[in-house]
Amino acid sequence: MRRFVLFTLVLAVVSAGLGGEQPPRTVLLKIQRKPADSMKEAGMATAEERRIPFTQSGCDGRVDLRELSYSLDIRKVKDGIAIYMNGEASIEKLAKGALAAPSLVVEAKSDSNARTLSFALEGAMTSSSWEGGGTFRETFSSEDLLDGQYWRSVELRCPASSPYRPASIPKNVTYKNARDTEVAAAITTLTAALNGGRGFATTALYDDLMVLLGPELYARIRTDSALDTIESPKVITVDPDSGAKRDELRIKGQREVDTLGAVLRRYLGDSQPRIRGASSRELSEHWRNIGWDIEEPLLVLDYGAHRLILDYTNGKVLMLDELKPVAR
Repeated sequence: MRRFVLFTLVLAVVSAGLGGEQPPRTVLLKIQRKPADSMKEAGMATAEERRIPFTQSGCDGRVDLRELSYSLDIRKVKDGIAIYMNGEASIEKLAKGALAAPSLVVEAKSDSNARTLSFALEGAMTSSSWEGGGTFRETFSSEDLLDGQYWRSVELRCPASSPYRPASIPKNVTYKNARDTEVAAAITTLTAALNGGRGFATTALYDDLMVLLGPELYARIRTDSALDTIESPKVITVDPDSGAKRDELRIKGQREVDTLGAVLRRYLGDSQPRIRGASSRELSEHWRNIGWDIEEPLLVLDYGAHRLILDYTNGKVLMLDELKPVAR
C-alpha cells in the first residue's frame, strides 16, 4: 500500500512538472562586425551568435519570427569615420490574406544606456507576395540602436485591428481611425468596382459623383486627349518644398466620371491591383499634396508599375493620386 501511495505521489509531481509553464521562447541573433582589425583593437569579436528571449503579441498563427541579425560596419570616409549599425529580421507569414505590417520591439541595455526601440516591418507588407505568405527579410536601423551584445529581448507585435491600417504614423501627419467595419465596407465596394466592368467609373465609389485627381496622377495622364472634355475647373496646389504651383483636376458628374474610368483603364491596363494599407513613407508623401486631415480608409492600389493612393472621406473616395516610383 505504501509503495502504491508513493508511486501515486511521484506520478503527480512529474505530471505537474510536465503541465507547468513552458520555457520562454528564444530566437537566434547573429552578430557581424567589421573591419576585423578595428574590432580586434576594441576587443570585440567579428562574428558571434547568441539566443535572446522572444515574445509575440497577437501574432499566433499569423506571423512568426525566425531569426535576427545585427551588423556593425565602420568605414573611413572623406571627412572622418562613418559607423553603420543595422538589424535584420527574418519573419514568416503563416496565414494568407491581408495583414497590416507587424512591428519588432527591441529591448537593449548596456552599462550606461537602456533603450526600447520599435520598428514597423513595412517592407514585408508592401512586398507583392505578402498576402500569399512566406518568408520575408527586412533591415531596420536607428541612431539609437545599441550593439547586438546588449540586446536583451525582442517582441513581435501584430495588430488586432484593420489589416489596412498603417503600422506607423509619421509625427507630422494627422491620421484619424475609422471603425473596422467601415473600412471593410469600403474595401468591399472598391473590390466590386475593380472586378466589375466599370472600374473607376463606378458611381458607388464617389460622393455626389465628384473626385479630385491629385497632382502626381494628373501630371501623368493629362496628355490623354479625352481629359480635354472635362469642364470642371482645375485646382492649384503648391509644392511645399519648391513653392511651385501644381495642377489638380476635379471630376464632377456622370459623364466626367465615365471619362476618368476610360482614361485610367488605358493608363493602368486590365491587371488587378493589390489592395493594401499605406506605409509611413507613402503617408508622408501623400500628406505633402493635401490640405486636410487623413481619415480612414487610406488605401494603396499596387499595380507594380503604378501605385495609386485613394483618400477617403465619409466612406467615399475624395482623391485619387499616384505615388512616385520606388527608388531601386
